[in-house]
Amino acid sequence: MKYLLNLIYGKCIAASKRISRNRLYKLVKKDLNTQNRNIKFKKVLFVGAGGRLEKITRENLECELITIDFDPIRSPTYIMSVEDMSFDNETFDLILMLEVLEHVENPFNASKELYRVLKKDGILIVSTPFIFGIHDAPVDYWRFTKFGLKNIFKLFKDVKIEERSGFCITISTLLCRLIMCKSLIHKILGCFFSVISLLSLPILILLDSFMPKIITTGYYLKARK
Repeated sequence: MKYLLNLIYGKCIAASKRISRNRLYKLVKKDLNTQNRNIKFKKVLFVGAGGRLEKITRENLECELITIDFDPIRSPTYIMSVEDMSFDNETFDLILMLEVLEHVENPFNASKELYRVLKKDGILIVSTPFIFGIHDAPVDYWRFTKFGLKNIFKLFKDVKIEERSGFCITISTLLCRLIMCKSLIHKILGCFFSVISLLSLPILILLDSFMPKIITTGYYLKARK
């Protein structure tokens, strides 16, 4: 019985993550596939090791992929802070920093370092939450508007920022994230909303197409050096 409950809980957590990152996964796959057809990336830096996003990157690129993270449990290539990297100037053709910026103590220092190690005309891809619950506490420091992101990455050119969700999916995501709370009743509610939201995802996406973009779970940024 305990095994069955844990299995159901795990499935519900996976469903909640799919709701919150549904468009993010699609954007990353689309950009890596498109860019890989036009540009041959030889050396790529992935900031923040492990998880589904690193797996998507490896599946869609044929390159030398280097990962960094301050947490050795994530098995990065190098244990290193993005604010103070030991790489030479203009080392990488492509840098991805996905769902990491909110955990960086000084985002402006990180931006300068990313600019330094990226080759001329190299591509930077960043994603970060906006309206989203606290996670990985206590190292969850920031939430950014699209205007704040433009300021942080002002050294780069051709900066383009997209909302990752609209009003309906944002609200659904917040309800689903109750699953990560300590309280049993909140976990149960989170499981319920995760299942309902996953089943309703096509409808939520359709509704969001008519809603204003002032509320979003987060942003997806592309830029060039």
